[in-house]
Amino acid sequence: MYTLVLCSTATHRATLLRRLRVPFETARPDFDETGAEALPAPEMALTYAVGKARAVAPRFKGRNALLLAADQTPEIDGEVLRKASTPAEACAQLERLAGREHALHTATVLLDADSGRFEHVLTTVRLRMRALSPAQIARYVAADDPVGSAGGYTLEGLGVALFEAIDGQDDSAIVGLPLIAVTALLARFGIDPLGSP
Repeated sequence: MYTLVLCSTATHRATLLRRLRVPFETARPDFDETGAEALPAPEMALTYAVGKARAVAPRFKGRNALLLAADQTPEIDGEVLRKASTPAEACAQLERLAGREHALHTATVLLDADSGRFEHVLTTVRLRMRALSPAQIARYVAADDPVGSAGGYTLEGLGVALFEAIDGQDDSAIVGLPLIAVTALLARFGIDPLGSP
């Protein structure tokens, strides 16, 4: 029997994973999210998700552990949107996105800590942001404090009010852990949240 480990201490990811009712532990990945900036957005997300899982792997060797990691990369006009480092940067990113559609790529990885085998799924969601005034953007940034979030927003809070449409196959992907992808990955390792057929 595997031990499932979520390679994240983000509360929203743990809350999502609990919906599958599969027991899991959490571990903070000591991983530097730099070095893949020249890659296309989907590959960048995958590189970072694999990196997070591999960073945690040494702590779980010999424990029959499966390491679950995810990374999100938003993209507009072929350009990756970085994490906003200041409120002003978050406002600038939102002004660029306002009234337009962008893609959010989420790479989800499941890695066997002992064998090194990993499986992955890429989930892409298209989001159309409402037309927003600079005053609305400033009020949102002050209220939700999205500093540290790529694109200058977070969807688990007030950020959902920025959007007029979200188009994707998995609503949990927009908050950072696509549960349909997680279920498919677990199945590849013989785990089904609904039990044996």
